[in-house]
Amino acid sequence: MDGVSIRQDTASADEIVSHLSECSADFVPPLASRVDLPTYAAKLRAAATTYEAWHGPDLVGLIAVYRNATTRAAFITSVSTSTRYRRSGLARSLLTEALQQLDVTGYGPTELEVDSQSDAAVGLYRSLDFTEAEVTGSTVRMTRGSHLASE
Repeated sequence: MDGVSIRQDTASADEIVSHLSECSADFVPPLASRVDLPTYAAKLRAAATTYEAWHGPDLVGLIAVYRNATTRAAFITSVSTSTRYRRSGLARSLLTEALQQLDVTGYGPTELEVDSQSDAAVGLYRSLDFTEAEVTGSTVRMTRGSHLASE
């Protein structure tokens, strides 16, 4: 991952749209078929903490985390890496950074959802101490830390 730098909360909504457009087909189902990417990117920029991987001027990896200050719970809403960086350890690096910051700032349970057919993603999350909390159709809700008392 030579030349890649990790930053927090620096990507603009337009840069997030561009990155998510590139990665859309890697989501199951494709992200652009589920959400309006400009609206979603604007929401991420306004309400989420983003952990970003940059190669020069290019956003090549993104983790977006919603934090609930009242319950001290977090939800990872997006994990993506550009094609060139798949299986390079970039997603693990970004997730590790995000999880360490959540731990340091006193956030307890962290959840995410993943498609049950995404074996590599499920394996990555398990290796970072996420456990399967619930399966609904093809969606697996995984939790790290205490389970949320309520949604």
